[in-house]
Amino acid sequence: MSSTRILPIQVESDPCVITRHIWEEHKEHVAKNRRTPEGQIVFRLRNTTVERSFADAKELHGYRYAKFRGEKYVQIQSHLTASI
Repeated sequence: MSSTRILPIQVESDPCVITRHIWEEHKEHVAKNRRTPEGQIVFRLRNTTVERSFADAKELHGYRYAKFRGEKYVQIQSHLTASI
């Protein structure tokens, strides 16, 4: 399954193909919601909640540097850190 859609468009006599990512409509919807007053309030709160939790994980739980290379080994490190 391809992650892009191909939309054929005729421009005068020259055929042109425009490709859009399959999530593009969803990303536009999110951007539109973020511009509303409610969306701006929620986006401001993101700094104090979501971003703060990632910063704490990096600083306090050793996620700044991975001791191993590869997704499998980093996941093991993550599980070991969570078990302590």
